Amino acid sequence: METNLTWKKNQLQFSSETRGHLVNMDTPESTNQIGPSPKELVLQGLAGCSAMDVISILEKMRQPVEEFTIKATTDLTDDHPRVFTNLKMIFELKGSLDPEKCKKSVEYSLTKYCGVAAMLSKVTPVQFELTLNGALIDSGIARF
Repeated sequence: METNLTWKKNQLQFSSETRGHLVNMDTPESTNQIGPSPKELVLQGLAGCSAMDVISILEKMRQPVEEFTIKATTDLTDDHPRVFTNLKMIFELKGSLDPEKCKKSVEYSLTKYCGVAAMLSKVTPVQFELTLNGALIDSGIARF
């Protein structure tokens, strides 16, 4: 895996290229916003990594997912280096789905497959909630 980062010569703004895909980033304090901050990208990476697992697993289980979202939130420590604390993921599935298969898909992601969750869980607990059609069906902590 490799990325190439270039300073945009404008405040704290950068472009990073990986496999031909360009991502712009800056800080939340930038006056001319061009993209998320590096930490926001990590949070997006966590959600994306786990989402790919969950959908892949549910498709293999022949579950007809109609809608799927993940909301990932975190706080940051006050002292530098400012790292994630109170990391939480809310998985929301909709469709005519088997609740046990939904639980298994999230369990497998957060105990076996999602490398981003595995890395972050070494810094802070990764808590989760799983809802199916608006009803809470599971909650817990990622365990690798």
